[in-house]
Amino acid sequence: MNHRHTGAEDVLCNCGARGCVEAAAAVPAMLKRLEAAGLADHDTDLRGSDLLAHLLRGRDPHVTQVVREGAEKLGEVVATLCNVLNPRRVVITSALASVSHDVLAGVRSVVYERARALATKDLVIDYSTLGDDVGIAGAYLIGRRYLLAATNIKQLRVAPAA
Repeated sequence: MNHRHTGAEDVLCNCGARGCVEAAAAVPAMLKRLEAAGLADHDTDLRGSDLLAHLLRGRDPHVTQVVREGAEKLGEVVATLCNVLNPRRVVITSALASVSHDVLAGVRSVVYERARALATKDLVIDYSTLGDDVGIAGAYLIGRRYLLAATNIKQLRVAPAA
């Protein structure tokens, strides 16, 4: 099996551990690597994922490589989850979705390389279609699941009319 080096193994994560997916795949980590390589764009007021998207639009090969390496690290985690959970669909949210398919391609390639064939047979890996509303939709679904759970539904009562 081909093991890629994403550069996160020796990076100290915000949690205090080394080699976390956040150390390679999170937008701040990728921007930090680009800044260390002298590729940060100081002529813009953009920050975070907006800045990374702007840099990626510039088609600098080093920027593309950093994004691909982050995607590969994310793909390693997704492959492990696929082997354990065997999902039908994996949805990736990324502010870079409208700019490049490098994140999606990187995740897919590692998942199909490392996950069991049975786990990827009918697997769909794609970007979220919800865009910026994905957090709101997720919160709604979690709240609905909680409120309508059998153990909680008994506690719901209609308020008496005034």
